[in-house]
Order: sequence, then C-alpha cells, then structure tokens
Amino acid sequence: MDEIEIRGKINKGEFEILTAFLTKNAELMDEYDRFTVDISPGFDPKARNWDQINKKLTNNQIDLRIKKSGKNEKIVVKIGHYASKNREEFEIDLREGELVDALRLFEALGFKSGMIYSWKSKIYKYKNFEIKINEYPNGYRDWEIESENPESDPNDLARELFLNPFTEEEFQKEIDWKNNNLHDLYSLEKVKEILEKLK
Repeated sequence: MDEIEIRGKINKGEFEILTAFLTKNAELMDEYDRFTVDISPGFDPKARNWDQINKKLTNNQIDLRIKKSGKNEKIVVKIGHYASKNREEFEIDLREGELVDALRLFEALGFKSGMIYSWKSKIYKYKNFEIKINEYPNGYRDWEIESENPESDPNDLARELFLNPFTEEEFQKEIDWKNNNLHDLYSLEKVKEILEKLK
C-alpha cells in the first residue's frame, strides 16, 4: 500500500484550536498511548540519527518499526526516503504481548540499535483524510495528514486548516531534534520498562 502523508509542528494554542475543530467536524476514530521502536538499518547511536544512510539512499531507504497503539501491536516497514510525502508501506499485525518477542527476533537478525518513541495520539477521519494529532511528554505537539488516494492531496487540507507542513529539509532537522531531546535510545530493557508503565 502506498501512503501519502505530510506532517507539521504546532504550538499549544494551535493544538487546542485544531482539536476543537476536529471534535466538532470530524469523526474520532481512535485515541491511545502510542509506542514505537525504530530499528531501521544504518542507525548511528552516537549521533542518534540515520544521517549516513539518508545521504546514501533516497527512494530505497527502509524503515523498520515495531509499534504498539493501545492494545494493537504490529511490524511496519516503509520504503522510500523518510521525509518524503509518498512511501510504500507494509504492515504485519502481531497478537497483543508479542512486541518484545518480535524485537528479540529482530535482534537475532542483527537489528540491535535505534530509537524509542512514546506519545499520545488521537486519530480523526475528515473528508477523505486521516488526521493524527500527537502530544509528547514534554509538551511537544505535532500533526499528520494521510491519504491513501493519490487524487486527495493532504496539502490541500493542510491549507484549509491553516497548517504548515514541514519541507523535507525541515522534517529532517526536526527528526534530529526529537531524537536528541524527546526520544530514548533503544534497548530491550528500556522497552520492557516503558511497556510496564503503559499497563
């Protein structure tokens, strides 16, 4: 499946305005604590980024993530540059409680480093789009607009909602900032600790 997705950052006031608009005009599909382990190839733990692989690969970059959204767990692989609007995406559902086993399997295959992301998310359906609004532990907030229909451009909806999407360069800088200021380095022990708090 191909996904068409854009993202951007918003402050507290903008977040509250967007939340109020979506509460009134869109359908709330789900809300939950989200947890992602990103063990994509090419991670540099000292730099806390994937810069080297991003400089070498563009359309062939592989993102490998194991995710927990509420009780749902899955493996997600995305192909294409991480800041790109269009990417190919594959998902494999796991049974609840299999996330740690999946990570052990990938560690056995050599995927032993990466980042851990934790945040709260609400997902809305509005027109032909899925809109996610996210809150991180330190007050950082962002949004995502996704479409599976190539004829429905998320940028059109962003303009309608007065949202400013990241450019690819801005998004790359934002990811680096978040990796250094919001997220944890991956270890199986850290994953278990966070999962215990989410119970």
